Amino acid sequence: MASLLSLLIFSQLGFVSFAQPSESPPVHPLNLALEDAPGDLPLSAIIASPQPVPPNTTPTVVTLAAGAVCRPECTISGSFAAPSGSWAMILLNYTGEARGNVFDSAYSLFVNGVDVFQGTSPEYGRWSVLKDITEYTALFKGTVNFVFHVPGAIIQGNFTTWLSISFYPVPKGETPPSEPNVILPLWSGVSLTQSSPSATLSVNVPYSTLNATLELYAYGFGLDEFWYTNEPSFRDVIVSVDSKPIASVLPFPYINTGGIDLFAWRPITAVFTLDDPAYRLDVTPALGLLEGEHELSVQVLNIFPASRWIISGALLLYTSPNTPPAKQVSYSFNGPVVATATNPSFTYFNQTANISYSYSSKIGDNLYTLESSQSFANNQTFNQILGEHNGLRNDAHSDHEHRARILTHL
Repeated sequence: MASLLSLLIFSQLGFVSFAQPSESPPVHPLNLALEDAPGDLPLSAIIASPQPVPPNTTPTVVTLAAGAVCRPECTISGSFAAPSGSWAMILLNYTGEARGNVFDSAYSLFVNGVDVFQGTSPEYGRWSVLKDITEYTALFKGTVNFVFHVPGAIIQGNFTTWLSISFYPVPKGETPPSEPNVILPLWSGVSLTQSSPSATLSVNVPYSTLNATLELYAYGFGLDEFWYTNEPSFRDVIVSVDSKPIASVLPFPYINTGGIDLFAWRPITAVFTLDDPAYRLDVTPALGLLEGEHELSVQVLNIFPASRWIISGALLLYTSPNTPPAKQVSYSFNGPVVATATNPSFTYFNQTANISYSYSSKIGDNLYTLESSQSFANNQTFNQILGEHNGLRNDAHSDHEHRARILTHL
């Protein structure tokens, strides 16, 4: 059994523990999560998409938090020695509870500086999330450091957390899945604002890289929580290497669990809320630019006043000692080209934008090419509602109808 190395819990006492494999048949982790939590709260939200199905092997379970009660701005952090073995699946199991007067708020888990889990809490009751994090197997070697940011938008109440990671051995006669063997953290929760819309860091990508994937989380807060209703509405997240853009992400119109109409999200919340996947971009064709030591920057265009965007990311790399260095063959990046039409009577914008880029790298005898064409359109209309009260006409009530449409083709 792996030994506990160290643990620091801020704002809440807790522990990390290991469960030894037993001879009893495995139970689906979602059932275990619901059984572990007290039964005096309703199940407030469920994920409509199919849940991960672990293999029929008995896992080693590492418990990161067991009923940790947190109030505003609480984090649970610590470290543990990764269990040794060959894993068919690494499964994150998170159960949360909201009690009292709380708002929907973000939660996230960082492992060795890499953001592996993001979501938004419901405003009441209990919920459970299972996430397959097998692609991050390379992070679970030796000493593993973790930080879990507990939901923190609390008026009078608290959030309670149960958090564990289950390591499922590879079944006999099978081989473990092929996963990235090098993972580089990027911008671990950096905050971008209108006055400071970009962040830069140094990276060192091995010259022996076969394949590279960029993962990116991007969330707007403040007035940009509903960025698609702002004027102007166009937002673009651009990643650059030494000032050369290599990726453009048009953000998805994310709606939190209490967003717009909090009564619309029971029991199934808006898409991706409980377990929001990262944007994933294949940047293998940019390895001629990426390999070696470089400055990697991220920028959000047109951040609104009194807003901030939280950005996290990672480079997931497959490397091999026999792989030759990549050579950049071509590069082109155009845009964004934004067109804006305004209504002369109101300050509502109709916006369109186009971005296109392409590049290619050669690794040995293999040529890798990316071509991307993206388009954005957001049409906003204003409908004024007139009413009468005690015989007096009241023009104070209005209805904003915002229709956002994002078309992305990669």
